Amino acid sequence: MCQPVAGKSRRHSASAVSTTGNTLVVGAEGTGGQRGGDLAGQVLNKSGKATEQHGRVERGIPVWGLPTAVATAEGFVIIH
Repeated sequence: MCQPVAGKSRRHSASAVSTTGNTLVVGAEGTGGQRGGDLAGQVLNKSGKATEQHGRVERGIPVWGLPTAVATAEGFVIIH
């Protein structure tokens, strides 16, 4: 299984695969107990290796929210 680069423990992960074979993996960090958390994501290449495309949004996940990843013709969309 492909894993994003090292970081905090991620929960509620979602992924999407583009037509070029890249995979976006997103997840929530620090959520639980009626609190939101941070949104973190990483793009993996066809071989499952982490690329330089990654990011995080502090407090990007609202209470009871979950991340969703969608592949589009232009790249990826993250809904949170």
